[in-house]
Amino acid sequence: MEYKNFITIEGIDGAGKTTIINQLKKIFLVTKNKYLFKNREVIFTREPGNSGNEFLLKTRDLIVNYDILPITELFLLQANRAEHIQKFIYPNLKAKKIVICDRFTDSTFVYQGLKGIKDHQIKITNTLATLNVNPRTTYLIDIDPKLAQSRIIKNKRSINKFDTYDLNFHKNIRKRYLDLAKKNPKRFILINGEESLEKIIDIIIKDLNKRF
Repeated sequence: MEYKNFITIEGIDGAGKTTIINQLKKIFLVTKNKYLFKNREVIFTREPGNSGNEFLLKTRDLIVNYDILPITELFLLQANRAEHIQKFIYPNLKAKKIVICDRFTDSTFVYQGLKGIKDHQIKITNTLATLNVNPRTTYLIDIDPKLAQSRIIKNKRSINKFDTYDLNFHKNIRKRYLDLAKKNPKRFILINGEESLEKIIDIIIKDLNKRF
């Protein structure tokens, strides 16, 4: 089931999602200005889940920092997702809050799919983990992988195992994302990640205003 108040943001590593989300947090959580839609609370989270739950934090560390089999990665992701959905995302959606999540099931189809896990296996485990809770809107931040990698190096941010994969891997990740967007044009909003932060935020805010 799709929830109008469930928003996800996707993109390759280095696309700028963290910067974009931090700016959105300032708008929604700090300034509390006119973009608060009819006084509805906006909640931010990320996947692998991180909502202060110790299990989510520990499994996230295993997923992003340890060299494990793709199938092990999938099961850890879905265990993390089940806890995240049922204890955090779904209760907030039921409370009519707007939930904005950094990555969700699309990332699993893209990353674990590229590592050899079949789509039908991902779909089955996603359905079990999510209780069939799905976003109505996904903003895909699209960027050239070369530029994305240069941003990671320039920003000197904490690097996980996915950041260290070669350029060809990230090119294939981008292609898989774009393929997903073509298959789901009603849900995906494609945004040029090479635009200025101000323009990207403006695009997202205007689109959210139309939806709420």
